[in-house]
Parts: sequence; structure tokens; C-alpha cells
Amino acid sequence: MVSGRCYLVEELAKKTDNFIVATDFSPRVLRHSRLDLKQLGLYDKISLISFDARITPFKDGAVNILTSNLGLSNIEKPKNLLKELRRIVSGRLMSVIHFYPEVDNENTNIIYK
Repeated sequence: MVSGRCYLVEELAKKTDNFIVATDFSPRVLRHSRLDLKQLGLYDKISLISFDARITPFKDGAVNILTSNLGLSNIEKPKNLLKELRRIVSGRLMSVIHFYPEVDNENTNIIYK
């Protein structure tokens, strides 16, 4: 989620045979990432989809593992984002940055429900 230049996606794709869906708000960024992934020979097991992470096209519980590398903190109004992530993720959410203050009980409660 919020894959940007797909640096984390690239590393994951090198280490797994699983299919990966990489997303970002910017189609332009994903087009650039597609070229990089094709050049590395990784694009055949990756789909790139552009959408607003606060309103995803995924069904409830459809995502088993969701990762993000430095992108979630760029999203305004994270309350909406956290509710959406809670809705779509049935397994694990791993983010390489915290995106709300430690004392933000409202968002903490959404994550740990």
C-alpha cells in the first residue's frame, strides 16, 4: 500500500514466489515503477494499481498481508485510512513508519480492535 517507487515491493518480489499487488495514488509514479520492475525481471508477478488508500477497491478481509514502506505517513486524515486498512486486512499489516502520535488513542484503538 502506498508503494511509491516500489523499493519494498522490489525486495519482496526477489524473496517470494507469491503474487504482489503494489498500489499508489499516483499513476505517474507507478508507470515509472513498472519500467524499473520490468528491467529487473520482476514485473511478471506484480500488479500495479492506482487509487486513494483511504477508499480501496478491495473486499472486506481480502488482503492477507499488507506492507508499506514510508508511504502511510503521507496520507492526510489517517483516521479514515486506518478504518479502511482494518476493513481490508485479514492478516498482518506491516508498516515501516509510524504515522500517528503514540498518544493517539483513537487511531491506536482502530488498529488493535
